[in-house]
Amino acid sequence: MPLIKRPPEPTKKQTIPVRLEEPLLETLKQYAIYVGCDTSWIIAQRLEQLFDEDGEFKKWHDSQPQGTTATRSRRKPQLNTMLPVNGAAQAEAL
Repeated sequence: MPLIKRPPEPTKKQTIPVRLEEPLLETLKQYAIYVGCDTSWIIAQRLEQLFDEDGEFKKWHDSQPQGTTATRSRRKPQLNTMLPVNGAAQAEAL
């Protein structure tokens, strides 16, 4: 018997990019076939379980203002344009 139940009626969903190593993705796909649902449902169920079981996260989450979501910056990392040359503290920009 699968540990994850089949999905109920459809609900509003959003798409997010997720990068997984190939062996993990293949196992996820196989598990979804075994359960009889899609991979998104497997991931969502495990995340719900994780959030429910992590007591420290629950405390932190409950202390956050309602309606706020932390977002990461999508800026690309900046290259350090100052490189040491022959022990010098400064160098020409790349």
